[in-house]
Amino acid sequence: WSSDVCSSDLMQVGTPAFMAPEAAHGGNNMSNAIDVYSFGILLWTITTSRNPYHYLDSITPLQLLSQVVAGVRPIITEDIDVSYPELVVLMRRCWDYNVSARPTFLEISKELKLLQKREHNRLMLLLKEQPTKDDHNQTEEV
Repeated sequence: WSSDVCSSDLMQVGTPAFMAPEAAHGGNNMSNAIDVYSFGILLWTITTSRNPYHYLDSITPLQLLSQVVAGVRPIITEDIDVSYPELVVLMRRCWDYNVSARPTFLEISKELKLLQKREHNRLMLLLKEQPTKDDHNQTEEV
C-alpha cells in the first residue's frame, strides 16, 4: 500500500476485500450483518486459499470497494461448487447484498456444525470401505 492509497479514512473503515457494501456508505445503519458478510468472504478465502478478488487486475482499494458495492463477489468455480455445495450456499448467503437475507452467526454456527458432522460421517464411511491389512493378507492366501 502506498501512503496516498492508505488514507486515514480508508484505514478506519476496514479492508475493502472483506468489507460489506453497506459499510462503504458509512452511517449509523451498521449491524452484525457487516461481520457476517466479512465472514462469508473469509470462508471463501479459506476454502480456496486465494485472494477473494484475485481476478481484478491492478485495482486500487477504493476501486475494489466500488466493485463490491456494485455487486461483484468472489468467483465460485465449478470445483468448489461440486466439492463443497452446502458451504457455497452458506458463503453466498453471508455475502448477500440484502442485509436481511444474511444469516446470523448463530445460524452459521449451526450450519457449520451440521456440515462438520456430515463430513465426519462421510469420511468414516470411506474408511470402512478401505481394505484393511488383514483383508489384503486373506486375499493373498486364497
